[in-house]
Amino acid sequence: AVKRKLAVGDKMAGRHGNKGVVSRIEPVEDMPYLEDGTPVDIVLNPLGVPSRM
Repeated sequence: AVKRKLAVGDKMAGRHGNKGVVSRIEPVEDMPYLEDGTPVDIVLNPLGVPSRM
C-alpha cells in the first residue's frame, strides 16, 4: 500500500460499514473548532450516520 494525501473524490470507510466520499478540503483556518480552540479533523454528514442502524 502507498500512503498519500486525501483528495476530493476519495472514498473513505469506517469500521462499521459506513462509507463516504471526500467532497471538499478546507484550510485549517476555515474549519470549525472546539471550545479550547482545537480545530476538528473531519466533518461528517449527520444523515449518513444512522443509515446503518
